[in-house]
Amino acid sequence: MKDIVIPRYDEYLDSMIAFVDVLGFDDNARSIRSEEDFNRVAKLLFAFKETAQAVTQDKTSLYSRLNMTTISDSFVVSMPYNDPICAIGLIGFLHKAQYELLATDHRRLLRGYLNRGRIYHNNNVVFGEGYSKACEFQRYIGHAPRIVIDPSIIQDAKNKISAYKGKDKVDHIFNYLKQDTADNLYFIDYLKPVGSQTLLSAQQLAQEWTWINLFIEGSIQKYGDDLRIRRKYEWLKNYFSISKTYLSEEGQ
Repeated sequence: MKDIVIPRYDEYLDSMIAFVDVLGFDDNARSIRSEEDFNRVAKLLFAFKETAQAVTQDKTSLYSRLNMTTISDSFVVSMPYNDPICAIGLIGFLHKAQYELLATDHRRLLRGYLNRGRIYHNNNVVFGEGYSKACEFQRYIGHAPRIVIDPSIIQDAKNKISAYKGKDKVDHIFNYLKQDTADNLYFIDYLKPVGSQTLLSAQQLAQEWTWINLFIEGSIQKYGDDLRIRRKYEWLKNYFSISKTYLSEEGQ
C-alpha cells in the first residue's frame, strides 16, 4: 500500500484568512436544470480562480503566497502573515474581487469575515483554528453584503503602524476600510475607488456606478415581499448613497 503523504506541522502557518459567501449562489446551484444554468454557475466560480491566478503569477510579488479554495457557494482565501503589508495585500485582493463582481455582468454580492490565525492551506486542503474562526464569525455579522475585519486585526494594525519603520508603505490600509455605524465593525469599503479602481477612468467609474444603482433599485423591487433578501439591498442602497461622494471627488 502506498504511503500517505500528510501535511507537515511547519506548514500550519500563522495567516490572514477570509471566509466569504457568494450571496444567492447556493440557490443558483440548486436550480441547475440545463447546460446554460451550469455554465452560468461555473463561469462565476472560475472568475474567482482566474482572479487569484492572475495575482499569484509573479512569484516575487506580495501575492505569491496567496491561496484560494472554492467550496460550493463560498471561498477561502489566505496569506501567511509576515508583517502588516500582507494584510494590505489580502484586503486589496478582496476589495478588487468585491467591486468587480458587483460592477460587471456577474452582479454578485459577497459577505465574509477576515481574521488572523493558524491554518493549513495547500493543494486545495484547508483546516485549522484560523479557518474555523473565520467560518464561524461569518455567520454572525448580519445580513449586510460586506467583508468584516476582525477587531483584533484593526487594533493590531493601529498599534504596529505607529511603530513601523516603513509606515508610509502600510498606513494607507485604512483607505480600504469603512466603519459601519450600526455595529461599529470595520468592513472593506469596496465602493471606494482605491487600489485597482484607480486605474479606471472617471467616465468608466460613472458608468459602472449607474449600472450598480440600477441593479440595487431593481433588486429592491424584485424582492419587495421577501424581507430577508430585501434588507441586504436596502443596506447596499444606503452604503451606495453614502459612497457617492467618492465618485464626485474622482470627477473633480
